[in-house]
Amino acid sequence: MSPQERWDAFLAKIKTRSDEILAEAIEGSAQFLEQPEVDQNALGRIWTVIRHRMSDLRGKIEDTWGGSVMDLFEGAAQDRARMQGQDLDAALENDFERAEARAYADVGRWIAKRAAEMRVTDAKCMHCGSPHSVVGVRFTYEWTCASCKATATFQPSTFEYQLEGAAAYIAKDRAFDAELAAKRDRGERRAYWQLYLATMAELLPERAATIEADVASKLAEPGP
Repeated sequence: MSPQERWDAFLAKIKTRSDEILAEAIEGSAQFLEQPEVDQNALGRIWTVIRHRMSDLRGKIEDTWGGSVMDLFEGAAQDRARMQGQDLDAALENDFERAEARAYADVGRWIAKRAAEMRVTDAKCMHCGSPHSVVGVRFTYEWTCASCKATATFQPSTFEYQLEGAAAYIAKDRAFDAELAAKRDRGERRAYWQLYLATMAELLPERAATIEADVASKLAEPGP
């Protein structure tokens, strides 16, 4: 077997192992969605462990190259072989980020579903029982009853409080490729932020009216 064939086989083995690790992580994440409640802290710990495992796996590429492979190549062949390793390292990083984003987007959709199931459109005054419209209210607030003038408090479900984070999870997943493009070419930043913020507005309708202003604000900031 030639040095190139041995290197190809090693990199293929690394890619296969990466796919296995991410498949296990995705399966583990899916099991959380089968529970009555989703423990996002526990889910975060899972993906922290997976990040470390992927980092260790990716590290084997450079370690193996520098330890036993580099000297088997010369000139342009060495440059190409090293680029292969670097390209795979970058691809594995993207694979991890995409899988994590997809897992959290599933959590976001679960939260959005639960929020919709538990959402109310009218609250009752605790003093006289008169209804009060609470359409679009996602946070605790006080209101004055129109009938008895008493002060009452409305408190939405826990899932309403989590809806903004859920929308961010879904937006990150949907705009993942657009974000990669924006990192390569700053000219793509507008398309990325428009998609990201429009996705947020699907769950947070009050954001729809300010999308263009929010896009302009994001474009004025450094970063992707």
